Amino acid sequence: MDSIKLIISQTAYSEEDAKKLLEDNNGDYMKVIKKYLNIDNETQNMKSKPYHQMKMDVLRTTLDQANLNYREKKERENNDIAI
Repeated sequence: MDSIKLIISQTAYSEEDAKKLLEDNNGDYMKVIKKYLNIDNETQNMKSKPYHQMKMDVLRTTLDQANLNYREKKERENNDIAI
C-alpha cells in the first residue's frame, strides 16, 4: 500500500500534508502517524513491573499510609492530654 494513502487513511491529513510530513520524516510513515496520534516512544518502551513487585508496592504504600495515620492519631492524643 502506498505510504501516502496509508497516512491519509489513518489521519485527517490532506494529500499535500501527508507528502510534506512524509518527506520531513525521511519516508517513515509510522513516525507521521504516531505524531498525529501523540504516541511518544517513552510510553511505549515502559515495561510493566512483575506481578510480585506491583503487589509489594501496593503493600508498602498501604503500610506507609497506615503508619502515617497512626502517628498523626497518637500526636493528636498527646496534644489532647497536654491541654
